[in-house]
Amino acid sequence: MIDIYYKFIFVTAVLISVNFVFTSHSVSQEKNNPVSSDESILRTDSKGNILGGNKKDWSYSEKNYPEILKSEKFFVRPYDTTKAPAPISNGFVYEIIGSKLVLTWFTAKGVNVKGFTVERSVLDSSDKQSDWSEIGYIKGKANAKNKNSYRFIDNNLKKGIYYYRLKMEMQGGNFEYVNLNGKVNWLNFPQTTELYPVFPNPVTDVFTIRFFLPVKDEVSLYFLNGKDTVYLIKRKDLAQGFYIMKPSKSTFKFQNEIRTLHLVRRSIIRKVYSGNVQFM
Repeated sequence: MIDIYYKFIFVTAVLISVNFVFTSHSVSQEKNNPVSSDESILRTDSKGNILGGNKKDWSYSEKNYPEILKSEKFFVRPYDTTKAPAPISNGFVYEIIGSKLVLTWFTAKGVNVKGFTVERSVLDSSDKQSDWSEIGYIKGKANAKNKNSYRFIDNNLKKGIYYYRLKMEMQGGNFEYVNLNGKVNWLNFPQTTELYPVFPNPVTDVFTIRFFLPVKDEVSLYFLNGKDTVYLIKRKDLAQGFYIMKPSKSTFKFQNEIRTLHLVRRSIIRKVYSGNVQFM
């Protein structure tokens, strides 16, 4: 009986010892790898391909994503579309309404313009800009005592990258050119705002952020986690189009954490477009 009792104590001690070693090993592994790949995020590779995870994590159309992925050259960095040289005031800007490209510009008070020749150039398959070609003419308005507005619609564009400029002819015979601030990226446009998956995700260094605006709007883009807000874009007016940014992880100093990227438009402030980014 005593012999059986000693054997029971010995076996129990061994089991406790084995359990202690196993538990200690697990804790040690946890400390060495504090953040592993989280299945709640949408994982992407360095080219933007979806690797797995939660496909509903981002505000985008999964059906149209393969085409978007092939069209990075259609994305531009955010810029201000309100600036243009005098005597054009308040900018030479564009917006896309339905399937039409609408060019808009204004002349300052006191400027006598005979007319505007609208010219267009396209970027070819070898990324070379073609010669300028005339696509329309807008007659100047007689009343120069007030600020005048002008509009030109370019119809039936094909997929491509376009540049526009105005040849502004004055009443005295002089003329000057005014270029559209930025290029026009013509694609099969989404009907709604889209915030595409960040890549690569998880992030280890430089990463890519892309989004689409269906109309001109004031935009804010920021990371949010708890009470911390880190802005990439803060209340900036952007035209309709595709946008791209390539920040570095070191800029934010995020480490072993998941942050939520938010896109907010002023015109529909109650709607937030978002997705989770894992920083390793």
